[in-house]
Amino acid sequence: MNSDKTYIRVTLCLAVSALLAARDAHAYVDPNSAGLLYQIFFPIVLALTLAWRWIKETCRQLWFKVTRKVAK
Repeated sequence: MNSDKTYIRVTLCLAVSALLAARDAHAYVDPNSAGLLYQIFFPIVLALTLAWRWIKETCRQLWFKVTRKVAK
């Protein structure tokens, strides 16, 4: 029981010290790199969004067909 409390205290102490030691990164993102990432990720996000919309619409149409047949 006592070792559990010690483990929790050590973990909390390490977490707090890691948060207090954080500093600014002063990083630079090259515009060409950002443009390349945009060119890669934008079509992927667009394709996923359109695929989700198509799947949702197909499932909705199938649901309405099934419920109409069951209602008859």
